[in-house]
Amino acid sequence: MLAIPMTKRTTIPEIGQDTGWATYLPSPLLLQLVIENGWKVVKTELAPSEDQNGFVYLVTFKSDDCPQNQHLILPRTVLIEKILNENLNIGTSLN
Repeated sequence: MLAIPMTKRTTIPEIGQDTGWATYLPSPLLLQLVIENGWKVVKTELAPSEDQNGFVYLVTFKSDDCPQNQHLILPRTVLIEKILNENLNIGTSLN
């Protein structure tokens, strides 16, 4: 568990506000905060990217506290893939 005091947030953009440095929040940390705040990963897709990594993850989340699904675009890195695989709630892995 991350040692950042948080209150329950109802949308993903609100989650980074608790840190005081949301603009600079690294993608793995943001992903972990979203998951620890009760959001469930329901869908992941790889999409082409114009950067040097070639692909990004389009991740869809749901929460009992929010009627609409929320989405994040995350870089395709080993750490992001590990976190997603550990928290994927649709019974499949990314590999």
